[in-house]
Amino acid sequence: MATGLSVQISEVVKRYDSGLSPLKGVSFQLEAGKFLALIGPSGCGKSTLLKMIAHLREPTSGKLLIGRGEPEERRLAYVFQDAQLLPWRTVLGNVTLPLEILGASKVEQELKARKALERVGLIDFEQYYPAHLSGGMRMRVSLARSLVNEPNLLLLDEPFAALDEVTRLKLDRDLRDLWQESQMTVIFVTHSISEAAFLSDRIILLSKKTGNIQYDLINPLPSHRTQETRALPAFAQLTQDLFLKFQDLEA
Repeated sequence: MATGLSVQISEVVKRYDSGLSPLKGVSFQLEAGKFLALIGPSGCGKSTLLKMIAHLREPTSGKLLIGRGEPEERRLAYVFQDAQLLPWRTVLGNVTLPLEILGASKVEQELKARKALERVGLIDFEQYYPAHLSGGMRMRVSLARSLVNEPNLLLLDEPFAALDEVTRLKLDRDLRDLWQESQMTVIFVTHSISEAAFLSDRIILLSKKTGNIQYDLINPLPSHRTQETRALPAFAQLTQDLFLKFQDLEA
């Protein structure tokens, strides 16, 4: 797995022609290999910021620096809210797609795709079509597709929001384990306070009112986390603190 990339955001502003400006001078630095959760009220610019980091949108002003700024060092993967799978391709075919686009050989495509499917627990489903999979399984395929090219920066925009609670908790744990096995940098957008607390080692809360960072917290939970972590007093305290801060943002 490729070494993670650092991310530097300097006075980033996003202003639309309508006059709406969700981001007003956002700045922070993220060390390589860290897991950052972005939370905040709807409309505070979380997804907009994530898309700018992915170069899917351009800032109105300010600077974004990924790693050393050299395109050849950047292996970026983006996981959307919907799995975005091609219904006419099998699970294996969906996961090989990024490598196919890059011109990798058929042997390399299938070797890396099967490795990625094994990492997300779907190696036995490679010949299934998306219509035959549950929502959680489709999201696992999307995650495998994002991992197939061994990214050093993984961006996730509320990927588990539409799933039932039990499936979501399991995927949170699996994602945390995948990140710990790798050295990649992860930025995860979510509305869920408990999800941000469980997954991340740093949490940034964006304010819709100010268009900026209201709170920037280091997660105090132990690095090794299991479902039992959610029962710890420290987890309850962290989620309560985050809830109160979230309430403060919307007050």
